[in-house]
Amino acid sequence: MCRLDARPLHAGAEWIRHYERFWTGRLDALDALLRADDARKAGRKPAPRKGAPRRKKP
Repeated sequence: MCRLDARPLHAGAEWIRHYERFWTGRLDALDALLRADDARKAGRKPAPRKGAPRRKKP
């Protein structure tokens, strides 16, 4: 019978979670920057991110 002690994997999983949050935030910021730059070059307002909530017009 085989057994696996997964407790040592916890530290690795925590490390991965930390960097997942870090890179997700960085990539979201890069996406916004690139969209704004494309919009500026095209002379229009930036397109909203996919999944971003839309603002209602007053």
